[in-house]
Amino acid sequence: MKKYSICTIVLAACLLAGGCVSSPNSAAGFKPFVLENVIPFDQGNPQNPRFEISMSLADPAKPDSGIGNLIRELLYEGQSAADYGNAVAAKLGKLYAEIHGEWESLGERPMDSFNWHYTEKAEGRTVSVKGLIPGHEKLLVLAKTTESYLGGAHGNSSTSCFVVDPAAAKQLVLDDIFNDTEKLRLLLEAELRRQYGLPENAPLSEAGFFEDRVELPENFFLTEKDASSMYFLWNAYEIAPYVMGAIQISLPFRSLSPLFRK
Repeated sequence: MKKYSICTIVLAACLLAGGCVSSPNSAAGFKPFVLENVIPFDQGNPQNPRFEISMSLADPAKPDSGIGNLIRELLYEGQSAADYGNAVAAKLGKLYAEIHGEWESLGERPMDSFNWHYTEKAEGRTVSVKGLIPGHEKLLVLAKTTESYLGGAHGNSSTSCFVVDPAAAKQLVLDDIFNDTEKLRLLLEAELRRQYGLPENAPLSEAGFFEDRVELPENFFLTEKDASSMYFLWNAYEIAPYVMGAIQISLPFRSLSPLFRK
């Protein structure tokens, strides 16, 4: 059976724009960008290894506005969803071609290591929240999630969340919302102990965490379904081993309200 050459795989990566679908339909100020592509390792046999790339990205309907520019900066490195998506896919396609070339030069290698996949999804939702920030009842929550297997022992996944004040076109961090982040950190540690069945003040390392002190996560978000709670997320490896996966907890506003900035 004839194998695809490195040049053929690189060409497939460069033609990823042909797999793009951009719809004019919009929801909540976004327009969708979708990319789906398969780069084969061998020609003709669908059972042979392949690299599947799938991207679903929400681009702001008004990209030249203050909020549109901020969304693109946070999610797409300042680019449009189409330019960003095609650049990521082309870069990964080139990497796949390079690994293919190494395999051919070395000879035998487990074929399963070439069944690659990469999925990226980015979306934005407007959440109605009362009592969180004075004068603001709606916030924009952006989330970007990637899941991939690019060879190696296991796949990887990661989520990035951004809470945005749409009126000011500003990303909010925990210091913008809370007047005492150390007390917030202690609340999070207490909730982690509760979730993992640890006694009060027990070392978190007893449940498998890397350290007994957990730092505040970069990722926090709110949801429309539960507008009276805030969610906090650590990705795999941030505070615990891979086997424990991503760690997510929520705290109700009633326990957080003494720490809200007035």
